[in-house]
Amino acid sequence: MARSFRALFVSLHFERLGGLEIYNLDAAKSLVRLGGQITAVSVLTSNTGLREGIPTRALLPKPRGLRRLYIRHWQRVLALFLSTLRCSYDLAIVGHLFALPQVAAFARQRGIPYWLCVFGIEAWSDWSEPVRQAILGCDRIVSISRFTADSVHRRLDNGANRVVIIPPMVDVNVFAPRLSRVPKAMPCALTVGRLSTAERYKGHDLIMSAIPSVAKTLGQPIEYWIVGDGDDRPRLEAFAEALFVSDRVKFLGRVSLEDLVDIYNACDVFIMPSRVEERADGTWCGEGFGIVYIEAAACGKPVIAANQGGAIDAVQHGVTGLLVNPTQEAVGEALCQLLADQQTRRRMGEAGRQFVIENFSQGVFDQRWARLVASLGE
Repeated sequence: MARSFRALFVSLHFERLGGLEIYNLDAAKSLVRLGGQITAVSVLTSNTGLREGIPTRALLPKPRGLRRLYIRHWQRVLALFLSTLRCSYDLAIVGHLFALPQVAAFARQRGIPYWLCVFGIEAWSDWSEPVRQAILGCDRIVSISRFTADSVHRRLDNGANRVVIIPPMVDVNVFAPRLSRVPKAMPCALTVGRLSTAERYKGHDLIMSAIPSVAKTLGQPIEYWIVGDGDDRPRLEAFAEALFVSDRVKFLGRVSLEDLVDIYNACDVFIMPSRVEERADGTWCGEGFGIVYIEAAACGKPVIAANQGGAIDAVQHGVTGLLVNPTQEAVGEALCQLLADQQTRRRMGEAGRQFVIENFSQGVFDQRWARLVASLGE
């Protein structure tokens, strides 16, 4: 049953830019369906207004990069903005760890609980002392995967009842099997994700390197489609040229939602073997969950992912897809296995869609948030 409450929801972006941003929008909309009056603060956005029906206050133009000096600048701006709010709230929600200390200070001053959403690499790395203190004061910590929940939980002495797992959702009416308008002349694998120099862990290089051996094993050429754009695209294009597979790799760039669903439906296999590792500087790389895995599965496609990080929550090995070591050999073997067997692809695709409906649909997402909202005041 819906209950009335007023919540402030702060994140860096309230736009459908990537998995984190999509999650925050979906969470805010779920809270509205549950009776909440949500005011969103989008720190690194310049246009105040409605975001999919959510009133959103934008604070700053989006930077070209989150440089350390700029982070300190927008954190001061956020703290100043919060100090000017006069509305009463029952709850504050933080959609990005970097904004937590400022929102925590605001919530403590108002005497209201505050929740934190954690996703992946931003939470896996070592916490600064202000962030650690703010996390210790969180009433609830919402994690999108078991891997991220474990990373947070093991650093908290009393986190057992405060860390809650609420995975992402997909609209199974939008992401669904259908006839595709996208032409296809040969078997194809697909990856969807930003082509960022900071996100080279997604495995594009491994897949391109495996193309010649996969084609040889199958006895026919294959294509590799890449949806997404970013500053790493020139390097990846040059890499494809150097491997002499540029005629088999299609860089499709950013696409509309309608086109994305068509592309999912046209491919034979979705693949993104993102590795998880801690870098020398203490930062991490890897998938906190990987919403694209369940988007593809909802469209009835088998999924190949790495057997690491949050992806293990999104793919059932041997049922909805394959979880493999993030190596060229393992990636090539998985592609050969699925591209050579239409029956297995169909079986896994059907199982994947059912898996998404039962675990990641809007109704399930709302139920999980409803249970959390019911805990307000406990």
